[in-house]
Amino acid sequence: MSTTRNDRTINGKPITTLQSYAPLQGVCIWVETKGTGHTFLTVHNKDDLILYTYGRYDDAYLVTAGLMGEGVLIRYTGTQATTYIKKELYRLSCQAYLISDVSKEKVKQIFDQIWNSSSEHPDGKGVAEDIKKFGRVIDHYDLSGNNCTTKVIDVLIKAGTKIFNTNVSIFNYNLYTYKEDFTIPSSLKKFLDEKSYRDNRVTNVTDRMKSYFPNSAKINNLKKVGSLGESSGSLGNSSGSSANSSSSEQMSSGSSPASSAGSVGSSIN
Repeated sequence: MSTTRNDRTINGKPITTLQSYAPLQGVCIWVETKGTGHTFLTVHNKDDLILYTYGRYDDAYLVTAGLMGEGVLIRYTGTQATTYIKKELYRLSCQAYLISDVSKEKVKQIFDQIWNSSSEHPDGKGVAEDIKKFGRVIDHYDLSGNNCTTKVIDVLIKAGTKIFNTNVSIFNYNLYTYKEDFTIPSSLKKFLDEKSYRDNRVTNVTDRMKSYFPNSAKINNLKKVGSLGESSGSLGNSSGSSANSSSSEQMSSGSSPASSAGSVGSSIN
């Protein structure tokens, strides 16, 4: 089969037409930074796709002004996963990064274990039916310390990735190693962007994802967000969805209007 090159690149390197349409295998971190932003993860095994997204998709604790609440892990496959990805890619300009030093089987095992550890489904007023069906309340969400970004990083570290390890050395002598720590999507995105240019374990595959998930529905890019964001895994209301809808075409990327109680962020339906 011919591998004639096209004009697309990954990290500045041309990719072949064969590569751009070949089934992706591995683990991807997705990061979008509009508003408060959001981080989620996908596991790809040829044509199989599993998406894990964590956030305050259910009730918020009233005294916390929406900063804390029930932490919900959603597990999407098939149409739900594909629709979610397209909303993030085209409405919210999400970036995708392939992480090559971690086992997709191990990541899936850890996330599935967390998801299966709870039988409690989100049931807040106004929570979308697909979130009620595929979401599980697993812990307590806290914007400052247990959020979408920290959840993804924790699982990847447990699964064995070393991309967050930084060595401090003098004259090629390693003094010590520490782990990078992130709590907000924008900081994680900056780290991954820099890492992708100098570390083969991290590759920006956003263009490749767009070839897998074309914008056939002509989703418009979101140009403006509300005062505290509308797209995140906590404060914002939804990533181009009506959280009152049960349709998989309309999905939250981190919270529901019911949990926000209209006090922070605004809907971007």
